[in-house]
Amino acid sequence: MVSTPIILGLPLIYLALQIAALGWMAAPWRAAAAWPAVAMGGALILYPVGIVLNAPIASALLALALPLASLYLAGLWVIYGLASLRRPA
Repeated sequence: MVSTPIILGLPLIYLALQIAALGWMAAPWRAAAAWPAVAMGGALILYPVGIVLNAPIASALLALALPLASLYLAGLWVIYGLASLRRPA
């Protein structure tokens, strides 16, 4: 079972990973890191629309997109770190 601090801290973890990726990664990696921001931006735009229309899928979309975007960024950071270890100095 997932603990409550992890669930409540996931938006902060995602935000930190996203800001760090867009700020510190090189240009091709930055383009790959922008895709979760686009997906989360779409989910955040659809969320209030779904609330107004009383559509429960809006909150489900946000709840599914956030962990997937966080896992994608964490994996991207791992691959970026491994790629930077192989690059000659």
